[in-house]
Amino acid sequence: MAKFRLISLLPSTITLTSAICGFGAIVAASHVSSSGYAYGVFGEQEASLYLQIAGWLILAAWFFDGIDGRVARLTNTVSPLGGELDSLSDMVACGVAPAFVLYKLGPGPGSEHPVIHVAFIVAAIFYLSCTAIRLARFNIQEGQSTEKAQTFTGLPCPAAAGCIAALAISQLDFHNLIVAEDTTIADSLRLMLPLATIMLSLLMVSRIPYSKIATPPPRGLRWITHLVALATLVIAVLLFREALFAFVFWGFAFLEPVHQFARQFFQVRDLPDEDEGLGDAEPAPERAPVDRF
Repeated sequence: MAKFRLISLLPSTITLTSAICGFGAIVAASHVSSSGYAYGVFGEQEASLYLQIAGWLILAAWFFDGIDGRVARLTNTVSPLGGELDSLSDMVACGVAPAFVLYKLGPGPGSEHPVIHVAFIVAAIFYLSCTAIRLARFNIQEGQSTEKAQTFTGLPCPAAAGCIAALAISQLDFHNLIVAEDTTIADSLRLMLPLATIMLSLLMVSRIPYSKIATPPPRGLRWITHLVALATLVIAVLLFREALFAFVFWGFAFLEPVHQFARQFFQVRDLPDEDEGLGDAEPAPERAPVDRF
């Protein structure tokens, strides 16, 4: 009996771990000051160190959020309580934590860019609001549907949180560029990052379908596909390192809408008219009467 209770608590423990990682990301990002430095357990450090810690904690929360449901199904401990707990945990790990990290990526209130500071606040609030709407809509859809869908309606919250986390852990120091630098790249980031976050938030509440389960390749090509994927991953890690996360998450978020738009825009419909081709068709031969008796 004790072993059974321990197994039943395992999925909820994993879900709570995801929420704890989200809270840890908030704590790490809270050490970042507007001057570009952070003060905490590691002493005075550059802000990028604490932002990277916050980003890794968000990705850790994303990992635990991805396995808690599988563990619940494997242990046969799926329950409504676990579903509600998962939703609340997602709000912390995929909503509040990324929004706060995004705010810390921007310039502080005493910086030379007060308008950009307000833009980052607006983008963070918009992201948080869309995350709450996305989670509420997902809970309603899960409660009404009886079949397991093969796609997500709108960008999943963990993927959106991964986009923000990828910026925090990227080898490109976005915080120092946005806060201190006076270059064309810095000016572009100050304008584009809040706008890109707002677009990311709109994708969460959109009706665009995102693939949930990839279609497996044919059996004869599986080993080739796995080999090519592994080689591509190794080359990408060597070339881009931490920046690879930004390419993966932001690419997943925006490539699907671009693909859907391209299919709708360039789709060629060669539907023949109802009477087309009927004039040249030969009449069907008359069938001889059949004597049924």
